[in-house]
Amino acid sequence: MLITLGASHARATGIPVIDVANLFQAVQQVINDITQINNQIQQIRQLQTQIESINGMRNLGDVFNNPLLKNYIPAEAYTYLNAINTSGYSGLNATAKVLRDVGMLYNCMDRTGDARTECQATLAQPYQQKGLLQDAMKSAAQRLEQIQSLMTQINATTDQKSVQEIQARIGAENALLAHESSQIQMLQGMADSEERIARSRERERQYQMLGRTGKVSDFLP
Repeated sequence: MLITLGASHARATGIPVIDVANLFQAVQQVINDITQINNQIQQIRQLQTQIESINGMRNLGDVFNNPLLKNYIPAEAYTYLNAINTSGYSGLNATAKVLRDVGMLYNCMDRTGDARTECQATLAQPYQQKGLLQDAMKSAAQRLEQIQSLMTQINATTDQKSVQEIQARIGAENALLAHESSQIQMLQGMADSEERIARSRERERQYQMLGRTGKVSDFLP
């Protein structure tokens, strides 16, 4: 009964009610994702050890190995998402800026200061998210091509030790691909969280504006 009254009072005064169940679910998903990534990192290290332990290595560890494909989800990906909130349009990365410019009709230039930044952030955030994901998927496709090249190399190799070494490399590449796919999922989760936060901020702004009229309760859902 007290909980019900508390929730009703919160709605009556214009204070958004936190959905604890959804918040807990989101936190638990992040914990699960981190655990999965840690397990994948351990698997990658084990495969690397396997490669290094092969006797009479043929130095094939770097065959068809493009260093640009390592960690194609930038470690600082979250800073790219946050940059939009603090810098607006100028916080877009290169890919996102191209996407935004193609169909841009309005960029809040009739506003100034924080109002312009907030307006631009709202419009630009989906493009930043799409840009990061698009870059990641492009690199993932290139990694798949790299794995295919390694498989072709096996078919052209008759030396057993060379075959073992390439097979170990393929295992490592597959593990890296799975690891980075998990990072893409986490990036998508971060983007979804940013979208929910943006909606919450907009509701808060509306409540603040309505509160100045003294009729907040008339406009609450």
